[in-house]
Amino acid sequence: MKHSRLALEFIISFIVLGILICGVSSYIGYQQYKESIESQYNTKAYDIATMAKRTIDTDEIYHYYEIARAVSHEEDRTDEILEILETDEYQRISQELINIKEDMRANDIFLVYVNQDILLSYTQEEEWTPLTYIFDCFDRGEGPYQLGRQGAINPKFIDEAYKVITTGNCSNDYFISHSFHGYNTSALLPIDMKGEYLILCVEIPMQYIIESIQDYLYHAIIVSIGVIVLVIILFMIYYYFVLIKPIKIMTKETGLFIENVGHQSKALKKIKLKNDIGYLAKSILQMEQDIISYIENIKKVTKEQEKLNAELEIATQIQMSMLPNLQEFSRSEEFRIAASMTPAKAVGGDFYDFFMVDKDHLAIVMADVSGKGIPAALFMVIGKTLIKEYSKTDLDPASIFTKVNQILCESNKEGLFITAFEGILNLSTGEFYYVNAGHELPFLAKKNQPFRQVSIFPNFVLAGMEDMTYQSGKVVLECGDKLFQYTDGVPEATNQNNELFGMERLEMALNKEQGQSPIQIIESVQEEVDIFVEDAPQFDDITMLCLEFKRKKETAQ
Repeated sequence: MKHSRLALEFIISFIVLGILICGVSSYIGYQQYKESIESQYNTKAYDIATMAKRTIDTDEIYHYYEIARAVSHEEDRTDEILEILETDEYQRISQELINIKEDMRANDIFLVYVNQDILLSYTQEEEWTPLTYIFDCFDRGEGPYQLGRQGAINPKFIDEAYKVITTGNCSNDYFISHSFHGYNTSALLPIDMKGEYLILCVEIPMQYIIESIQDYLYHAIIVSIGVIVLVIILFMIYYYFVLIKPIKIMTKETGLFIENVGHQSKALKKIKLKNDIGYLAKSILQMEQDIISYIENIKKVTKEQEKLNAELEIATQIQMSMLPNLQEFSRSEEFRIAASMTPAKAVGGDFYDFFMVDKDHLAIVMADVSGKGIPAALFMVIGKTLIKEYSKTDLDPASIFTKVNQILCESNKEGLFITAFEGILNLSTGEFYYVNAGHELPFLAKKNQPFRQVSIFPNFVLAGMEDMTYQSGKVVLECGDKLFQYTDGVPEATNQNNELFGMERLEMALNKEQGQSPIQIIESVQEEVDIFVEDAPQFDDITMLCLEFKRKKETAQ
């Protein structure tokens, strides 16, 4: 089965959306899980440091501190250091720290004196290092660093180390680093030496969590993909049967009917949807039945030319019957609206529409299908129904025209196009969003002011080119403002001298009298057109619509 471009784009859009959702959710979950694990490991490091701190008696190691401090300031204490290393006390403390390290599976536990002067200007290229070890539990091949041995500091810890030795307080932040110890988290605790501070540092390995994080990420991605794929499948099945498949059937059957008038569609009878798509299918089917029925009757009593004229007349009646009922809106307190369409002798493609999108929004539509005859009338029905269908789910006129244009392009074998204008009025605020697809520019009259033509962005016509993106505009209507829209049959009305009625005469007709109601405005313009044209034949439909915004809708408090 050959899929339409619309169906393919729908599938691609869902897949892209699924990939984005999967990627974002997996990344967020990964980051949160990673941060949680790292925080737990750092808390463990501080717990080990606290445990190690309890084994150190500051009075017992004060002498070690003095030696380390002297060595850091370039004093030679070699003899004293050698004597201390042989003492039972030094060996005992070292062994206790080593036992804690092994029992708690830490990489290293070490106690150091930090030369503050060197630390402030330290870089890794410096000959002198800021750390002087007192105790160390890490075997570097030549054994742990013993009392008096100097070493470098991880650049990440410089700020934290400076805070510890100057204030005696440690940070609430945790540190993750890669060093010769591997992938670690570190804890730095101060040891008070009568107003100065040593640093007790514990490093514990974190390579154990890498596999856990990777495993979490793997399962998160698998689960996300599974859920998203399931959702995509369910949505695609649903939208295929309620939107894509019915539209494909209607466009195909409409094309067959245009090519072979008299071919009544059986496929349209199978569309049982109880929405506007189903209504569109029934309307097309009913129109086919009416046209076929009328053609059969005409064949019996008229000649070929009479058959054609009768066919066009029927189509005109069908077209007129699809226009909205003005009486349904006559009692509105927020607005007044009036419209008229005077068709030419041939069936035309002009149409207007207005309807309530919801309780707060009124939509108006004015359009003109290129060409004449049955194809234009059928194309008008499809365009009118699609615009109304999408308007009920989207308050952005530009988005509505973008979707409608895509569908019309797919079923446009006759090469027809539609110039159209749609506006959606917020009855509570007066905001009027509109989009213009190559249609005539409307006239706007502010309260107690004359009509003036509104200069708006002219988007491309509907069904003229695929993949068009339309842009909308906005005006704010105040109480008493009026909007007048029309098709090109008004300014292009021609008299017997082949002169056009023109925009200047149209503007004068609109402003002939101030304070007229919408229906009076339309009647006044029609009267001026009739006087100008006189007995000249009408070559195009004359369609007009006038909207007056009376007052803003009261909203519930």
